[in-house]
Amino acid sequence: MQKEKYYYELAYLVKPDLTEVELKELTEKVEALCSKEKAILKSETAKRIRLAYPIKKQKEAFFVFVHFHAEPETVISLKKELADFNQIIRLLIVKKRVVPEPPVRLTPTEVKTPQEEQSIQQPVQEETTEPKEKPKKEKKVKEPAKKKVSMEEIEKDLDKILGE
Repeated sequence: MQKEKYYYELAYLVKPDLTEVELKELTEKVEALCSKEKAILKSETAKRIRLAYPIKKQKEAFFVFVHFHAEPETVISLKKELADFNQIIRLLIVKKRVVPEPPVRLTPTEVKTPQEEQSIQQPVQEETTEPKEKPKKEKKVKEPAKKKVSMEEIEKDLDKILGE
């Protein structure tokens, strides 16, 4: 059974004091290590960047990015080999996902009819429900202000209650 190859991204920072020739040689060495199985997908040229914080007393560095396919064992050995390079101040290898199989082309008999395509292209609005609205809080109705009662009226009411 053939082992699966995974999609990896390698990002590394290189010391800024390298010349263009030295930088190019280093990137070629790294790409050669990544492409043991001839699986490099994309390699971006080095860009000089300012670091957010100093790394190994460096405030700037060259940032290089490589996309490649490899087996997990190859990546482990690659990381160990890259750690030995003095010019690389930081590196990160990220496993992205399993490599998908190439897309299968449809034969003319498998092509969908216009009605089927139309049903696929119809919006899904019929099936979706509208989001529920939050119940609005009922505002408390303020009672109209009562008339001020005079002291004389209060005394009369007290007399009635007490029965005097």
